[in-house]
Amino acid sequence: MTKKELLKILKAIANDARLDILMLLTTPKESFLTSKFDPETQGVCLGLIAEKLGYSQSTISSYMTKLEHVGLVESNRHGQWTLYRLSSKRVKELILALKQFFGK
Repeated sequence: MTKKELLKILKAIANDARLDILMLLTTPKESFLTSKFDPETQGVCLGLIAEKLGYSQSTISSYMTKLEHVGLVESNRHGQWTLYRLSSKRVKELILALKQFFGK
């Protein structure tokens, strides 16, 4: 990961709500008990995330777009719903990059 990519990711998570979203998606089954879909394998719908955090769906949508743009979350369509889940691969890349830039 380049320094420029790392900065984009850090800017994306330097927001209280976006960081909260990532933390919730780290433990989706525990965070979203009422999900119609399997939160771990399929993802979580935007409406549940908005409800959990107390933000409007449009606000959460813009946050999810930002997180998806830097690759921290993945989305997929399931009928009328867009489901989001954490990108484990990208998170691992971020951890490795932080270790590379700041030592072990």
